[in-house]
Amino acid sequence: MSSNQVAYSDTKKIKVSGEREQESSWSLGLRRWEDLSLDILKQIFNGVSISDLSRNVSSVCHSWQSCCWHSLCWENNELNLRITEAALGVVKETTAKPLNSIGVPCSSTEKYAQALLDIKLMDMLKSILEDNDYYGIYLANWRLSIRTVKIPENIQISDEHLIYISERTTGLVKLDLLGSSRITARGFAKALYHWKNVKGIRFGKLRHEYFDQVIEEIGKNCCMLQIISLRMSDFHINRHNARVIIKNLHQVRALRFEGASVCTDGMETLFYSYTDIKVIQLWRCFVKDNEGDIDTANRIYYFPMSITFTFTEQDAWCRKYIEVPTGFDWDEWMAKNFFKFLTLDFLDGPQL
Repeated sequence: MSSNQVAYSDTKKIKVSGEREQESSWSLGLRRWEDLSLDILKQIFNGVSISDLSRNVSSVCHSWQSCCWHSLCWENNELNLRITEAALGVVKETTAKPLNSIGVPCSSTEKYAQALLDIKLMDMLKSILEDNDYYGIYLANWRLSIRTVKIPENIQISDEHLIYISERTTGLVKLDLLGSSRITARGFAKALYHWKNVKGIRFGKLRHEYFDQVIEEIGKNCCMLQIISLRMSDFHINRHNARVIIKNLHQVRALRFEGASVCTDGMETLFYSYTDIKVIQLWRCFVKDNEGDIDTANRIYYFPMSITFTFTEQDAWCRKYIEVPTGFDWDEWMAKNFFKFLTLDFLDGPQL
């Protein structure tokens, strides 16, 4: 017998032996890991952290990935990109970062690293939002059921990601967009085109040159919007920005600023000109009497917690959660003592 014939004979024996072992396993009720039912896999994965599920377990095989997304996404009407943090972290850790002559990462390397992160995030979004679920059911119905999209601050998505998500979550009601520093006004406008039913928006960092256009696009596209929250540490609530908000956001009833720099002229404009608003909340904001930097402001105060202003039907502003004197003219008191009342002890107000 030739060597080729011997090799073929050995290969055939191995194949037959493997088939017999598989038949024996099935006869004993044993199955491969990837063939386990969803209920069994969920019990096994129940003790695994979210980071390990998204980073390690989901990459084993399609069956395990489907089980991970079923537990982390498909059982809820919410898309939270926090589940992608661990997997994106691996990309960051494994990307080489050569330094230039002064010890700073090369700009070309940073762009390359960001491109890798963008590709990885898009791949994960497609695996979550496309194809079929664990049971082979097309995900279109689940996508339509999504009411909340949350994008954490440390996941800086691009216009492409945001538009891709918006095209598949047209039933969105609440947008929590903290990872917004790379979003452009044009990209946000394209995304809003698909989010006609959104009632609440929370923004993170936004480039100053885009603010006016973004607020204008929100006013055009989000006729059902009731609450908007701006979490921008370098944002100034001055007269100009207040007028932009008043001009475009007629439908908004609650306005919240987080970590902003509040100027007296901006707050006065909101107080006395924003007739449609019902609630304004300041949370951990700096309040100053001019538009200069914190270091150059004549007087500056810091809200360690929050203060809530409620506009009543009698056209008078009243403060909630703050002890105030009785029997005084609120409008006159606000105009003359805007900074004086900031020295009072504040209690944490309601979350918008």
